Amino acid sequence: MNKPKLIPASLRPGDTVGIVAPAGVLPDRALIEPGIRFLSEKGLRVQLPTDLWPGCDFLADTDEKRLAEFHQAFADPEVKALIALRGGYGCLRLLEHLDLECIKKHPKWFIGFSDISLLQNYLYSRTNLLCLHGPTFTSLANIDTESRERLYRSLCGAWDQAIDTSNVRIVQAESQTVRGILVGGNLASLVSLLGTQFDLCWKKKIVFLEDVHEPRYKLDKMLTQLAVAGKLRNVSGVLLGCFSPPAPDAADEKRQQAYTGFVCQRLVELLGDRSIPIWANMPCGHCRQNYVLPIGSNTTMDGPNKRLLFSG
Repeated sequence: MNKPKLIPASLRPGDTVGIVAPAGVLPDRALIEPGIRFLSEKGLRVQLPTDLWPGCDFLADTDEKRLAEFHQAFADPEVKALIALRGGYGCLRLLEHLDLECIKKHPKWFIGFSDISLLQNYLYSRTNLLCLHGPTFTSLANIDTESRERLYRSLCGAWDQAIDTSNVRIVQAESQTVRGILVGGNLASLVSLLGTQFDLCWKKKIVFLEDVHEPRYKLDKMLTQLAVAGKLRNVSGVLLGCFSPPAPDAADEKRQQAYTGFVCQRLVELLGDRSIPIWANMPCGHCRQNYVLPIGSNTTMDGPNKRLLFSG
């Protein structure tokens, strides 16, 4: 029997959004201004720490302080949602110390992507809390208007809004309709969980993957590692987001398409004769279109009608 999902309450005008930094250091304080402006224009309050994360080498702060900030934001009754400052690296160092009871007692939307997807998948697997894979606070300056608006609508209750799939390419099994819980996120981050107590079961799941600026041989290695570890054996479907090649190829559209094509081809090879749906070019990840995906939601890949549907 499946446990009921923890679906956070919708935000209302005047609510407070807490900005937390469980991962990388803030490289430039100017990066937070667009996020403050966007949320304020939507009638939301923004809570930032007074010292704006002093930094601890490549991390936003020490493990102890990042963890305390995360727990405090969940426990604070004034904070109604949490948005991660940025990705980078650092979430893996926090997983074993998370206070899951505190988080279950105070379910709130937690938004971010990249390294943040580790926390989101772990929280869903241990608490059934739905999380929003979507823009980080500092990335709000670099995404398109629709991505920002979808984030706001999701926070206000429309987290199950359909995604425009007009540019999505169905790589294989286009006649199939499959259902499963949505999991996944950044490929390199998820691979780091293999062999640990924090790894997430992908059986009968719809798995979303994306990554940025990785050489092709590293993508091949990571996808192959997933396959030989058995992670792809019983998935229901695969959604591929943005896969951006290393510079300078990232600015070349033809090379971008060839790079994404390589990922699709390798995944087809690894799945072998299993007719598992693969959809590519999802508008999510390290790109200007970074639409929200509800991690932990009941998800349907409707191949015949090319629809991606979400529900609680």
